Amino acid sequence: MLAGCVPSFDAFTRVDADGAVEHDAAVDAPLADGPPSDAPADATPHDAGPLDCARGLLACARRCADLMVAPTVVDFDGDTGALNLRVIDGAREVEDGHLLLHAPETWLLSSQSWSFGAAMTCAEVELTFEETDATSAFLLGLRGPEHGVLARLRPAMTRAHLVSFEPGATVLDEAPFALPAGPERYLVQAYVTDDYAHAEAVRLSTSEHVVLHDTYRGAMSTLELELSFYAVRGRARVDWLEVGRPTSGAREIMERGR
Repeated sequence: MLAGCVPSFDAFTRVDADGAVEHDAAVDAPLADGPPSDAPADATPHDAGPLDCARGLLACARRCADLMVAPTVVDFDGDTGALNLRVIDGAREVEDGHLLLHAPETWLLSSQSWSFGAAMTCAEVELTFEETDATSAFLLGLRGPEHGVLARLRPAMTRAHLVSFEPGATVLDEAPFALPAGPERYLVQAYVTDDYAHAEAVRLSTSEHVVLHDTYRGAMSTLELELSFYAVRGRARVDWLEVGRPTSGAREIMERGR
């Protein structure tokens, strides 16, 4: 059931009659390309060129930063509690530099925005699903009110989904993917362009790897990073979270997967 595990943006994003997304004044305007405007001023964009990889981004680069030009790290400051994500619903805390999301549900959204197709996101997470139901899931992606994509990991179904918004939620691709009760650590990645959606996940203890992709048919507008966690009982620990423009090599691998 999609509605049970894809949060609505109604509570925190306003959409004008012409479809334009209206943000709070504090939210930066999106850039035409590259990282958000809070990237370090001395960050030097670099592009390492093609990657030597036969299938999927995370099969050849377990460090997501190697897939991005000047990636921006989304910080979780354990000393000050500073967080450049805004909490929409549910419980969260910052502990020793890790973001902890507690069941039954947590939604967070970035305080920055990105131009459509200009950025991918990647995270390392430790998921503990102590008790689940049919709607339990972990989601990561870049989306707006009725556009964009999320990678969705579903423990009760032992499946990974690529969900798009066109404008309704649609499963573009899915594949078997084991999600034990935990704790287990995963890499999760998501990306969308004007005509292509892509997501991957790796269970780090076994190297089980799933690649999801399909044609994107939705609208194109400002994107924001979203993290969502749903479970009857459990928690998600986000070790790190990055957003950046894909390198030419990363783009080439995704193009190959079409």
